[in-house]
Amino acid sequence: MKNTLRILALSFIMVFSCNSNDDTTSEDEQTVPEEEEVMPGDEETTPDEEEETLMLENVVYNIPVVVNVVYKISPLEETAIESQIQFLNDVFAGKETNMDDVPEQFRAAVAGDIKMRFSLDTILQRQTTRDNFRDDRQEIAKSEFGIPATDTGRKLNIWIVVLAGDSGDATFPGLAPEDLFIEGVYIDRSTVGPRNGIGIRNEGKQLVHEVGHFFNLYHLPGLIEPTSGCEFDDEVEDTPNSAEIHFGRPEPGTSSCGSQDMFMNFMENVHDDTRIMFTKGQKARMRATLVEGGVRASYVESTSIEN
Repeated sequence: MKNTLRILALSFIMVFSCNSNDDTTSEDEQTVPEEEEVMPGDEETTPDEEEETLMLENVVYNIPVVVNVVYKISPLEETAIESQIQFLNDVFAGKETNMDDVPEQFRAAVAGDIKMRFSLDTILQRQTTRDNFRDDRQEIAKSEFGIPATDTGRKLNIWIVVLAGDSGDATFPGLAPEDLFIEGVYIDRSTVGPRNGIGIRNEGKQLVHEVGHFFNLYHLPGLIEPTSGCEFDDEVEDTPNSAEIHFGRPEPGTSSCGSQDMFMNFMENVHDDTRIMFTKGQKARMRATLVEGGVRASYVESTSIEN
């Protein structure tokens, strides 16, 4: 009987000892619960951060404009210049895009009001001995044949001249300091509109196109110069890639690079009556140049808030 009790006691001690070892973990062996990984885009925003983002989206950037008209025969009517700047403002306010004309698959991408406004500061006109200018912005912006820029870096200079073989041109952000005297936009006199233009550029949209370049927009196939091949891109997410830049009036449904081409975009080279839209991505890219520290921030004369 004693032997039996001794065996039972030893068994109880062994079981208790084993259970104690299983439930006891030394301090350096204790596991710390892993923090839940926060994926990009899952971060919580505070009400203050949301309000700040909303305010930034509602900021209207006001940009002063100097128009330089270089002519050989006759000056340009100031009413034509005023109507052109008004049209530019209407486009950037989203007033010139008829959603019924936008293909259904692109309607969600339409920029609406870009909240950039252009105020006509000065009109300068000068007679020249030159019949026209061809890819020589240096001559247009020099006093010998043209008109020097006014307040480069603070006011958007627009030159209206007779361009040989081209409808317009613009300087992209990043000019070398010694080239800043040519910074601005150049358009052919025949494109000044919207009611004064002639031919295929008769609605004043060439200025819209060139101002897009000035504020960092490429052609949809990529870069400023016409390119070909789907390997190029305009660095804007909501503009489908195109194999080449479009001209004329492309057929509806024109496609390349595996998707339908957005040839009706203002950054295409189609006829004026075909260019009708900017995208939200293009809006963001242009506005990014104007925020504090942006490459075109010095051109902001004032800001306001519009809901």
